[in-house]
Parts: sequence; C-alpha cells; structure tokens
Amino acid sequence: MRVANYLILSYGKKGRLRSQSGFNTSGFNALPGGYRKTFPLGSYYYAGSQALFWTATGYTNNTAVGRKIGYDNSDVYRYHYDKNSGFSVRCVKD
Repeated sequence: MRVANYLILSYGKKGRLRSQSGFNTSGFNALPGGYRKTFPLGSYYYAGSQALFWTATGYTNNTAVGRKIGYDNSDVYRYHYDKNSGFSVRCVKD
C-alpha cells in the first residue's frame, strides 16, 4: 500500500504529498509507523502520520542521521536523532 493511500484511509484526506507532481514516481512504499522515543523509554509517537527511517550515516557517538516523511506535507526531512530512538529501517538489495 502506498504511503498516501494509507494516509487517505487513516485520515480521510489526501494531505499535500499526493498533490505533488512527482508523487508515486519512485516506486517507494512505506507505512507511517511513527517512532519509539528515548524518553520516556518505550513511548511511541506519530504512528499513522509519520514514517521515520534510519540512514547508514552516523552523526556523533550518540546520534545518527534519519529521514522523516509526514502525511501533511511533501517534504522529506533529514536530521540527527538519538541512536536509542526506535525508527524503521529499509533494506535495499544491491
């Protein structure tokens, strides 16, 4: 199921992502699983509205680079997050 299609079912609206000219051209599929926050440990946030993924890029000893995609805009954010956070991973076959 495509990200925007899942979000339409969950929220009953398209959001801004689907209205972009490049929507659904890469073939990338994801479900917005949110993330597990480091404190309070075990708390989950934004399930159903954001997809957060780890990259292979470290930032500091305690942080690494992640990407965030949300239903409410067409941006893909890049930021460094605490390594103890629980994000999704995407495996890519060479």
